[in-house]
Amino acid sequence: MMLPQRLVSRACSLCTLGSRRASTSNVSRLRGTPHLKRKLGQHLLVSDGILDQIVAASDLSDTSSDPVRVLEIGPGTGNLTSALLQVSPKMHVHAVEFDPRMVEQLKFRFPAEIESGSLVLEHSDFEDFRFVADTYQEKPHEEKFDACVANIPYQLSSIVVSRLSNYMHRFPTTFKCAVLLVQEEFALRLLAEPGAERALLAPPKVDSRVIKLVPRAASTPALPSDDELFFQKFDALLRLCFLRKNKTLRALLLAKTARSQYVLKEDTLTEGEDKHQAVTERVEAALEASGLKSNRAVKVSVAEFVKLLQELRERGIDLRPSTTRHFQD
Repeated sequence: MMLPQRLVSRACSLCTLGSRRASTSNVSRLRGTPHLKRKLGQHLLVSDGILDQIVAASDLSDTSSDPVRVLEIGPGTGNLTSALLQVSPKMHVHAVEFDPRMVEQLKFRFPAEIESGSLVLEHSDFEDFRFVADTYQEKPHEEKFDACVANIPYQLSSIVVSRLSNYMHRFPTTFKCAVLLVQEEFALRLLAEPGAERALLAPPKVDSRVIKLVPRAASTPALPSDDELFFQKFDALLRLCFLRKNKTLRALLLAKTARSQYVLKEDTLTEGEDKHQAVTERVEAALEASGLKSNRAVKVSVAEFVKLLQELRERGIDLRPSTTRHFQD
């Protein structure tokens, strides 16, 4: 679903509306709404129709009596928050907001919801935010999020999608989906096929698009669930493969930089076998088995990268997990 720019506002009229319960609209322009900061990627969604479509895409209403726990990233003045809270009385929204000015706006707009606990407001940078899953080992019965629905700050798109993907990988049966409003260019990159050409270079203005992420079944071969650090290792492999996108994977994965990221299982070495030569032979064998020996990264699909990682592991070569904060959960 693509949104025209006029529906995503970077400026908000300063006027006073009545209580949100006095109107069917979820869009509220509160007195003293702070000036939106471009450097924070702030933008307010001001179309009730689009808000309703985003909530509908999340498909959160069901017949269960259990609370529905939704994570919202960057709620701003709370237009989407309002729409989510109206889905059902059992809706619980956990909103993470970095801008202290917006936090005050949300406190002013939703005092009853905050008091009742249906809205939890956390003043935090999303990069520092800790999912409930982080305490899962210590508190295995603690509730986890059912979904994430958010109009996210655009510059956080990559880290938000990465962290949510990792979360879905760890808890595929409890996390239902993520519905996010992102820049259209970012959405098209997610959908791009291997080898697709970039259509625009630094476009001055962008439209927006709503995307929905749904966890795959744990048995899906493309997403192995036997390794809790899979996403970190997969990210490490991708960073090596895209280090020089016009070089072949063979050249990149046999380079000194790549070798420093390998963990060779000692019990797979024969007595007197040279480690350097062993790595060379096993990397080449993994590439051959994957059919990627002469390929370049831009021509390789996600499934092919996953197969390559698995072929390396089967030959006793693991990768050091990526330390990026994209997968800190």
